[in-house]
Parts: sequence; structure tokens; C-alpha cells
Amino acid sequence: MPKKIAPIETFAYKATHWIGTTNCLVFHGIFFLIAFIITPFIGFDKVLLFTTTLLSWEAIFIGIFIQMSVNRHGERIKGIEADIDDILEDTEDLTEEEMAR
Repeated sequence: MPKKIAPIETFAYKATHWIGTTNCLVFHGIFFLIAFIITPFIGFDKVLLFTTTLLSWEAIFIGIFIQMSVNRHGERIKGIEADIDDILEDTEDLTEEEMAR
């Protein structure tokens, strides 16, 4: 029976996948452009406080999501390693049978 994946793990996988896209780069570029445009109207200190706080939260969550993704892939690799070991054992058994003939 497959392991049930929690919604937060699904979100983490999708978030880490999106981070490596051009859309993410464009989104952040537009965000910073807007921040610099509104700076004269709101004030440099407020814009700086908002953007650094938001980006700090983003960095924390991205770090956690990436580690969750790494852990998930590690579990998959362990499963694949077990399958490879089984295949190697079966191959060795077949080879021994062929040698016995």
C-alpha cells in the first residue's frame, strides 16, 4: 500500500519545482521593480522593512520545502536500491544455475 502524502508535502514539492522556473524569476523581478517604484510614495524604510521581512520568510520556507523534497527523494532512492538488490540477487541465482549446467 503506497504511503499517503500529506498536503503540505505536495505543496512543498510543487513550490520547489516552481522555484527553478523562469516564471519564478520574472515574478521576483516584477516584485522588486514594484518595490522600487513605490519607494518614493511610501518611504524607503517601510519598503525595505516589508521586502526584507517577506523575503526572510520566503527563504525560511523555501529551505524547509527543499529539505522535505530531498527527504522524499531519499526515501524513493532507498526503495529503488532495495529493488536493485533484489534484481542482483536474482541475476546471481540465474548465473549460478547456468554455471551448474
